[in-house]
Amino acid sequence: MLNKEEIKSYYTIRELKELSTSEIISNIECFLDEKINCNTFSKGQIISWNKSIDLVKSIFEKDNKNWNIIFEFLIPLSSGKRPDILLINGVTIFLIEVKNKSEYTLADLDQINGYKLDLEYYHSTAKNFEIKPILLLLKANGLKENIGEIVVLSPDNLKPILLENYQNYLMVHPNSLNDGNFKPVPAITEYAKAVFENKEIEHIEKACFLESSQISIDLNNVYNESKAKNEHAIVFLTGTAGSGKSALGLKCAFENNGLYVTKNRQFAENLNDEIGVCSNIKTTHNFITEYSKKEGEPIWDLIVFDEAQRFWNQDKMEKYFGLKSSESRFVLELYEKKEWGVLVVLIGSGQELSWGEYGNFYQWKDAINNANKKWMVYGSNKTKKGIGYSKKIIYFEKNNFDLSHSFRNFKTPSSPVFINKLLDFEGTLDSYYFKSLQKEFNELCDNGFKIIITRNIDSAIDYCEARYQDKPNSYCTLTSSESEINEIRELNFKSNVLYDYKKSSRLGINQYFNNNGLCEDSNGDLIPLTEFSAIGFEMQMPIIVWGVDYIWYKNRWNYEFVRSIVGNTEFRQNTYRILLTRGRDGVILYFPPIWQLDNTFKFFKELGSESI
Repeated sequence: MLNKEEIKSYYTIRELKELSTSEIISNIECFLDEKINCNTFSKGQIISWNKSIDLVKSIFEKDNKNWNIIFEFLIPLSSGKRPDILLINGVTIFLIEVKNKSEYTLADLDQINGYKLDLEYYHSTAKNFEIKPILLLLKANGLKENIGEIVVLSPDNLKPILLENYQNYLMVHPNSLNDGNFKPVPAITEYAKAVFENKEIEHIEKACFLESSQISIDLNNVYNESKAKNEHAIVFLTGTAGSGKSALGLKCAFENNGLYVTKNRQFAENLNDEIGVCSNIKTTHNFITEYSKKEGEPIWDLIVFDEAQRFWNQDKMEKYFGLKSSESRFVLELYEKKEWGVLVVLIGSGQELSWGEYGNFYQWKDAINNANKKWMVYGSNKTKKGIGYSKKIIYFEKNNFDLSHSFRNFKTPSSPVFINKLLDFEGTLDSYYFKSLQKEFNELCDNGFKIIITRNIDSAIDYCEARYQDKPNSYCTLTSSESEINEIRELNFKSNVLYDYKKSSRLGINQYFNNNGLCEDSNGDLIPLTEFSAIGFEMQMPIIVWGVDYIWYKNRWNYEFVRSIVGNTEFRQNTYRILLTRGRDGVILYFPPIWQLDNTFKFFKELGSESI
């Protein structure tokens, strides 16, 4: 075992030539053990290291100071992502991913492209230089193929490519890569953890969603002004799926010692497990149950209500809680017991999921107009139009309180807008509008957001395992609560999908995500989450099991094939909007091979989705 001081993070050509292959492999093992506590390596990994090190050694016949080499470059904050080789020359970083086989898969291409985009978008040093991705197939011969920006090579063609791009100087020092700042967009739980541990997060906010710093300042100003003037204020923060509403709400609650309330019980449990703070995070159900049974006022001067587009009307509140008021009115009346207070209401556009839920502002307008105290109302012009005019409403317009860019998909911020267009589309597949959708989709794919399709669930699992290599929170299965996938007979796949709402809604969600959707007591079956559990969560590439409740038929999206559905087209559309916006790198759509889904599969194939 090497001493800590002896472990090398990069090699010059001289060092590469002087050290034996076994010495370099030993150093790599010590390096990974030291940095990420990784000390178990497969036989295939050792073989790959041997072959790739010997290959690089054979390319350089003599010392050349214009080259440096990094093996197993660690991408920080990425659950162990590490490109196999970085060869550095001039202003170029050759990003080489080595595969001990003769043919490549889509997962191989997407994996190396993902590494490239991570470095280009998030690494403070790498983004300033040219990155050339090379997929090296050790068992191939005479292969050279350009696929977009990726070059797929056999070993005999690596040296010619390097010579073709050689520069007689060295601008990128490997230490600047190893020591460079890597600032990826965090998952919501990682962001929340950073907030509650009071870590430095300005760089995250500035990089990830526009005007976030100003929004936080504005929210804190509303709080301080309400406190100083003994006023009651309600703030409406609206936005598309993944636009950063929850992140801003969590930060606001923490900074002002407030309460964060969410409709999704499993989301609250996941936050509590990750953060270890239970008293400041509750579910809406627990909050209503607690305060409908006691006369006291809330102890919090500020409460953030997440997923407030799912607030219930009076009929639903009466059915489940015995309360003769809408959820909006209940909250306002409760807070009027206090001398002052601030409500921050987070509303996701197009994410109502069931009867009695209303994302429009009618119920809020009704609650404010019937309030016993005067309420200061803050929101965007869009919110102002939704609430409408009333003598009892004192409105302060803040147009930055409507978030339109994706926090989740930083590399493709327009992806939620594209999903909305996709679900709204009606017409033939040769129409001008569909062609514009195809063009927009191709642009998203180029920047790393994909919609991949398959008729074989095993292929979807294989893709995710190959691309993400069992890194936690990379993938799991999702489906609509009305999908009727259990009616589909045994399809003779290794992986069996079993929809069980009671089971999925009671899953230990933290362990579920860490195991990429596998449950210990599921007998090997995949238990997909429904839209009710998935809302608020995110992962790298979820696998959506498409149901017969929302299919492409006669040039429009259709839900009439499922007669038992309670609800309307809007709820079906919102369900698939939520499912399709959970992934950072995109989604895989699994269409079980039944005739009812043939047209929908064809729709996505015509759109430009790659099939596996």
